Amino acid sequence: MAKTTNAELVLSKRSYNRLLADLRQLLEEGKARAEAALGRELVRTYHGLGQRIIAEELTERAGYGSGILRELGDELNLNLRVLQRAMLFARLYPEVPTEHMGLRWAHYRELVRVKDDDVRAWYEAQTATSEWTVRQLVDAIHHDAHAQACLVAPGATGKSKALPRPQEATYVYKATVERVIDGDTLLLVIDLGFHVLKRQRVRLARLDTPPLGEKAGRDARDFVRDTLAKVPFVVVKTNKVDLYGRYVGHIFYAPGVENEQRVFSKGRHLNAELVRKGFAQPM
Repeated sequence: MAKTTNAELVLSKRSYNRLLADLRQLLEEGKARAEAALGRELVRTYHGLGQRIIAEELTERAGYGSGILRELGDELNLNLRVLQRAMLFARLYPEVPTEHMGLRWAHYRELVRVKDDDVRAWYEAQTATSEWTVRQLVDAIHHDAHAQACLVAPGATGKSKALPRPQEATYVYKATVERVIDGDTLLLVIDLGFHVLKRQRVRLARLDTPPLGEKAGRDARDFVRDTLAKVPFVVVKTNKVDLYGRYVGHIFYAPGVENEQRVFSKGRHLNAELVRKGFAQPM
């Protein structure tokens, strides 16, 4: 005769199994939240380590920086390379990144190895969207997945899915965004120097977004509006006028960075972001 368990004296077998399944699910969900929280805290922690080391300007003291980092690593039981990447992380991301909350420090430790800001942002977005593991991210970078994604498919229009980043620092100005008119048009107040300000409508160069009458057009406008709302100013490179008399330009931004030359050279390229994220078509 089978022995009756205590659970069966109070609950039916079906009720007991349902209770057990619910408790297991709660435990698994709790563990997942705890791991996600730990991942976010590690991102903040290593970002803070990098900022704190940078504050000592060790890299500017020739011959001493790496030696002191090595000593710090020994004291903290951290690898020299980890401290170096934490510093690079803090430089490349002036603020703790929060756009892709699923990414962990191990992801960013690999992302900082990508030198081009736009390419790095592509890998960052792909990692979040596809939920890549660190190994998958490393493999993607190793096999240059970004370049593969930007190749023109047979039968396509022949235009690349990536916009080149302007390098020449001429006709570059600091500006504030007065209004986002649509996904590819901004109303800017441009600082021309010598206390001269010019209110100018600027169309983003080499791309086209859908009209506002379409949902895709409103999504593009909202992306630009929400993105630029995070920064006090942008940098615009413009010296051309289109057929309709509008100035066309490239827009750069960098949260937490106050030097406009650094925003131009190291900040994010809005034009390329719109194309890469699918909000605009290259022209």
